[in-house]
Amino acid sequence: MSLPKLTAPIFTIEMPSNKKSVKFRPFTVKEEKLLLLASESEDAKFINDTIAQVLNNCFIDTVDINTLATFDVEYLFIQLRAKSVNNIVKLRFKDDNDKTISQDIDLEEVKVHFNPDHTNKIQLNDEVSMVMKYPSFGMIEKMSTNDNKELVDVISACIDKIYTAEEVMNLNDYTQAEVTTFIESFTSKNMREIEAFFNSLPKLKLDILYKDEETGDMIKREVSGLQSFFTS
Repeated sequence: MSLPKLTAPIFTIEMPSNKKSVKFRPFTVKEEKLLLLASESEDAKFINDTIAQVLNNCFIDTVDINTLATFDVEYLFIQLRAKSVNNIVKLRFKDDNDKTISQDIDLEEVKVHFNPDHTNKIQLNDEVSMVMKYPSFGMIEKMSTNDNKELVDVISACIDKIYTAEEVMNLNDYTQAEVTTFIESFTSKNMREIEAFFNSLPKLKLDILYKDEETGDMIKREVSGLQSFFTS
């Protein structure tokens, strides 16, 4: 007599960036072990690679994780974890007095926050403008570097279209040398606007309330970014 085959439930979730629905199954014990190893690691690349592997394993639909917007991947992972194990997790963090606070949170309440001041349109000069696109999950490592070449790579990968009065241009139609020359011609004002685009990107966040044990006051704290919620 053979062992029974377990059938996992199928869930549907909507990606925050484009409202496209994707189907997934809960992760298994095998995948939970991978996540446990990642949660104990301080290697950001290992953690990101593990998240991508688990999501790829659990998605029913074919999705290229590395091409998704970073905040989409973070949100999908949080919701996958909520459906696979438990939506309630214990979050620990340091308050302003360096005291450890322990708080239960509901992962299903974690949402992607869209900054109302965020814009993807950058006017380079009177004749030329460009529209940016969200950085993908596969670009995370390059975004954390100060290397000039990788900075150029990140910016070029996030330029969707370039507009003049006469035409619309796509960077894929140009050589890397031409793209680098174009980006290196940006003014300081252009770069500040590009920096503002990156700094105001949609992000995973949750506002939590906790009581200060010394004063009894209720304090609100913003928790953001996948690393803040990462748990096995």
